[in-house]
Amino acid sequence: AAQVSTIHLGVGRTYRPNPLRKGIAEIRARYQLPPEYLLYLGGFHKRKNVHHLLGAWTWAAGALGENYPLVVAGRLPKPDGKLFYDLPRLAQELEITASVNFCGAIDEADKPALYQGATAFIFPSTYEGFGLPPLEAMACGVPTVTTDKSSLPEVVGSAAYLVPDPTDTRQLAAAMIGLTVDAALHTDLKIRGLHQASQFSWRKTANQTMLVYQQVLAGLSGAGL
Repeated sequence: AAQVSTIHLGVGRTYRPNPLRKGIAEIRARYQLPPEYLLYLGGFHKRKNVHHLLGAWTWAAGALGENYPLVVAGRLPKPDGKLFYDLPRLAQELEITASVNFCGAIDEADKPALYQGATAFIFPSTYEGFGLPPLEAMACGVPTVTTDKSSLPEVVGSAAYLVPDPTDTRQLAAAMIGLTVDAALHTDLKIRGLHQASQFSWRKTANQTMLVYQQVLAGLSGAGL
């Protein structure tokens, strides 16, 4: 343990609130997005748990789907039935295609506006090494639902709606519905998220990394190496 240093990743300066909503209409037009939406943005390995997100949407769609459809963003991989599921087919089987939008790959430059245009960000992952997307969403002022698994609580702190069991579709649906319809909760997590995200920066990451190098070099010098 004495030889291990934990250094968090950071969030880029382009991820910030957009009160004037500049550029959001252009992004909506580019990716054919509705005026309001809940967003998932990330990978599609089975640990990302998007299949359970779609299962949860069968519960949430009745309350949210017409006014707040689910946007699933990212390049869909070729399904193999083991690590990568056929998510559009699953949505079809669950009869939720009318309220789920698979919008495909997102250009890196478009990601901030995609977050900023969302009513809420949903990240139901069961395992992350760090978990940048929730942090990016919170930095944009978007309230976030995620899970209390692996590194995610360490990243989001008390600033996100944490779902205890990411495989429980009713829990996940309740979180999505609650965060969307409860204005007080929505505002509270928006404020908390901005504060939490402000504690992470790439400058801080770089400075802490440099400090480790300096400490190691000092130790080698002191040892006569």
